[in-house]
Amino acid sequence: MRGPVLKAVCSLAFSCLVALSATAGQADVIVGANSAAFGNGPITFYNFPTGTVAGSFIPDGAKLGNNNGRGLALTLDRVFYTELSGGFGPTDFIRIA
Repeated sequence: MRGPVLKAVCSLAFSCLVALSATAGQADVIVGANSAAFGNGPITFYNFPTGTVAGSFIPDGAKLGNNNGRGLALTLDRVFYTELSGGFGPTDFIRIA
């Protein structure tokens, strides 16, 4: 290949590479945070690249007295969390939301 054909092939290959890299880099990264509130503290999820709130809820364990949110672990389909009982007491369970 020479001249205009080579230029066209290289241009097409470069365009495909740019298009693929642009779509591959658009994956959302979601992070979560357990609020250290004394009762009714929400677990909030954020879209990390944009900084926007993706959702939140108050887990059942946070609704017991003045439980204080602590640990948080996320899998593809589960949210595990811990609460300090009575505000500063021990963590009684690893809970599943």
